[in-house]
Amino acid sequence: MNPRNAIVHEDLIEILTATGQFGKAHEAYQEMFRRKLETDAVHVFMYSVAALEDGTKEMNRQAAWFEDKPPFQHEVLSEEADAEAYAGHLDRARELTNRAVRSALRADKNAQAAGWELNSAWREDLFGNPQEAHEQALQALAIAPESREDEAVAALLLARTRDSARASATVKDIGGSSRGVAKDHKPAENEHLPEC
Repeated sequence: MNPRNAIVHEDLIEILTATGQFGKAHEAYQEMFRRKLETDAVHVFMYSVAALEDGTKEMNRQAAWFEDKPPFQHEVLSEEADAEAYAGHLDRARELTNRAVRSALRADKNAQAAGWELNSAWREDLFGNPQEAHEQALQALAIAPESREDEAVAALLLARTRDSARASATVKDIGGSSRGVAKDHKPAENEHLPEC
């Protein structure tokens, strides 16, 4: 592991968080901080850790890092929405999702904006609100019609909300666009994997 590669540290923190090893995630975060490898992603991950540990003070501290960084604010707003939904505050989660989507659009991050809509659509579906989930899936497709990843997630949501015609059409669209991309894609000179 290259100790100067922030992505490797971010991935470690994400894995430790996903496996419930919060103490080790904190240690990895401190190591990044010591190495001056601070990134937006690590603050998102540590916000999630704090939310899972019911650490309101730490959640606020991590969210504060984004206050003077408008291009990245949508990331923490979406995490805040997830935390509110987890606590049962669906209206507040919706409000934060709307802010996250608007923030991502202002930062010209349309695929991320669509991703936040889709994340919220899953939430609505899980809360038993299929009509809201359906509307958000369609909104995501309108925001980022060229994002195959978002199209795939939207197709699943459309199928779950019983709109099989649109789900099938979206899947066909993905299939048609992926064949063209695979055939015509030529890697850029600087396209490579990060050093590990």
